[in-house]
Amino acid sequence: MEADRPAIYRPRRPRASPLWQCVNRHLPELRASGRVRRAVEENVRERFLECGDLHCKCGAQMRVIALIEDPAVIERNPLLARLLGAAPR
Repeated sequence: MEADRPAIYRPRRPRASPLWQCVNRHLPELRASGRVRRAVEENVRERFLECGDLHCKCGAQMRVIALIEDPAVIERNPLLARLLGAAPR
């Protein structure tokens, strides 16, 4: 009889996502250590912290930044490493 019941609205809590929590927690450390190398990275992180929605443009950009900062991804993709100005490890 589940089909007979109306769907219950559950508001999204985008700031509860693990990615938002991680960015919020570690962004000051990244800034202090100089790991935020490009202004675009800073802008995307700031917009993502304001919005928190993984489904909007800033969320998609944040996922790309998280992906390309993974050393294993850069190691497997020399072209990506060259585009980012990073030497493969």
